[in-house]
Amino acid sequence: MLREGLLAAEAGIGIGALYGLVALGYTLILASCGVFNLVQGALVVAGSMVMLGLWQILGWPILAVAAVALLGGAIVGLVTYLISVLPLARFSRGSDALTEGTLVTTFAVWLILGTIITLTFGNATVAVNSYVPVSGISIGGIPIQPIYIVMVGITLVIIGLFEFGVRRTSIGLVLRATVEDTEGARLAGVSVTRVVMVSFATAGALAAIAGILIAPVTFASPYPNSDLAFYGFAAMAIGGFGSFTGAIVGGFIVGILTNVPALWVNSNYMSLIVYGAMLLVLWVRPAGLFGVAGSFGSAKLREL
Repeated sequence: MLREGLLAAEAGIGIGALYGLVALGYTLILASCGVFNLVQGALVVAGSMVMLGLWQILGWPILAVAAVALLGGAIVGLVTYLISVLPLARFSRGSDALTEGTLVTTFAVWLILGTIITLTFGNATVAVNSYVPVSGISIGGIPIQPIYIVMVGITLVIIGLFEFGVRRTSIGLVLRATVEDTEGARLAGVSVTRVVMVSFATAGALAAIAGILIAPVTFASPYPNSDLAFYGFAAMAIGGFGSFTGAIVGGFIVGILTNVPALWVNSNYMSLIVYGAMLLVLWVRPAGLFGVAGSFGSAKLREL
């Protein structure tokens, strides 16, 4: 049983890293403009489908596939902002109205994108070839799957680049200024709208790359759409609203919760466990484990 538990934890950490990427996209958008973007889950599925089409069917190099997915995810993220957030931002009265309105409009874009994926690729679930060797590496008699090592490794690299970009570059400085003091940033000549556009594009790229990485594990199918969206949201809530570190930690927690308990509990109850854990954390800490209490983006919305 110990061996099975370690294998489940290994899978949970690997997949949890990708939940963390989705949560990071949610957090980035929430911190920059106070909006929950439900399209993130559909973009993960789109990334998986790009992996199926370009990698498996057409035989493209994996780096070229990744480049296409990153660019495509960024474009869809930007378009999502332009058609589902910006129009409401110009006419909504107050931040609460905009937050509620964008829940509906981003949900609509999510459904549209999911329908396009289904019409393009069909309803079938198709196995996707792994981008790394499938033979495991044995450590202490426990096989370690290379694909999970790659998932965690790439996620950590992305987080490192993200942290460097936020803290050490001029673009990151502008983003931090906008998140921390929108009015001051605006008075300093910062275009808040441009910052939010970059946030949506970056979040879209993160979701698409997560789809590429997870495709050989979950296979290519339009049906994991809701799970990916809501598990990513749960990871953000558990880790903490507005916390980039919390998003990744929350992803690992959700990954563990969706894999390890399945050794003892019917897998149909995994969603109940995840959302129950999310409610428990929010009861104890309403802003999440690493979050900061307060309203994110309430002032920013008026400046879009």
